[in-house]
Amino acid sequence: MKLVTDNGIYFEFVPFDPDLILEDGFLSQDAKALTLAEVEEGQNYVLIISTVSGTWRYLIGDTIEFTDVERAEIKITGRTKFFLNTVGSQLSVNKLDDALQELENKFDVEVPEYTLCAKKYEEGFYHTWYLGTNAQLNPEEAANALDDSLKEANKNYKVARSKALNGVKVFVVEPEVFYEWNDQNKKKGGQVKMERVMGEEKFKEWETFVEKQA
Repeated sequence: MKLVTDNGIYFEFVPFDPDLILEDGFLSQDAKALTLAEVEEGQNYVLIISTVSGTWRYLIGDTIEFTDVERAEIKITGRTKFFLNTVGSQLSVNKLDDALQELENKFDVEVPEYTLCAKKYEEGFYHTWYLGTNAQLNPEEAANALDDSLKEANKNYKVARSKALNGVKVFVVEPEVFYEWNDQNKKKGGQVKMERVMGEEKFKEWETFVEKQA
């Protein structure tokens, strides 16, 4: 994707730092924005735009990475709201999607829906995944597959796994549970996307809802 830099749009780029992202996906006041002349390839940025039509420093909610700075070419790497960093794992939704894709390929299954949370148990933090699928999937094998994929793909996750993050837990439910959750939250429809990452309070509500559907 190439940015249009000569038609009344001004772009700003905030280096992605999880500590500067608020719970609602917006930026902290301490976040420093860079110009197009200051960015580098291989770095995640939060994209902000202003336009001559009156849009002022609009945070579109996507994180991007430059594939070619000179040509202003980028790729979307995730969403500021869907980013997991409770214990330093620094996982974007794209990394989560990639790990799930590897799981689907490995076990020859389809998992159309998922959500997760860095949940604290008595023994410590676990990334707790709920996978929505009608396929037969062993939760322990799925947990190991996701864990292995993320350790290989993300060095921050690998470091977190050696410290505060104890591992991965997986629960398998029918995809309809996700659709009913969205319906209950008045978000039903073809354009609605399930929250891929939840905070602990929202996740408690989700798990209570899942238990009632059993």
